[in-house]
Amino acid sequence: MTPQESQPLPVPEAEAAFPIGASSIATALFIAGLTLVVYWWRLRVLRRERVAAAMEAAGPDEVGSLTADMKELTERLATELDARAERLERLLDAADQRIAELDKAIARGMEVKPLARPHGQVDPAFAEVYELADQGLRPVEIARRTQRPTGQVELILNLRRGTVAL
Repeated sequence: MTPQESQPLPVPEAEAAFPIGASSIATALFIAGLTLVVYWWRLRVLRRERVAAAMEAAGPDEVGSLTADMKELTERLATELDARAERLERLLDAADQRIAELDKAIARGMEVKPLARPHGQVDPAFAEVYELADQGLRPVEIARRTQRPTGQVELILNLRRGTVAL
């Protein structure tokens, strides 16, 4: 053997400071990631098992009862929506008829004046909305307090100001 062959090879400074190689780090990260995936999957399985156990504990009678209640509620909501749609259609038809009558009256040269209330008199259905608006409340807050839809409150306030665009 030559003297050069018997001497150990010099270790670069970076490898001397960090004896763990890049492949070891990659392996450790892979194992950590795999552990997290397994943990997540196990939690998911446990949740499914808990839901299944709760459904079993409830029994078929309770599940059937809940299903029947949901169907009944769905049917009631559908019936109510149908009734409201019919009412809306009737109101739209009545509005169309009134518009046609006004158009005929205008075409005949009649002067058409908007219905007006005596000065200072407020429609009682809207008095609370006007009062809350005069106090500086926003339409959303007025709607919450009067239990009306926000769009309806905005329409009432816009009609009061005369700013409704058709």
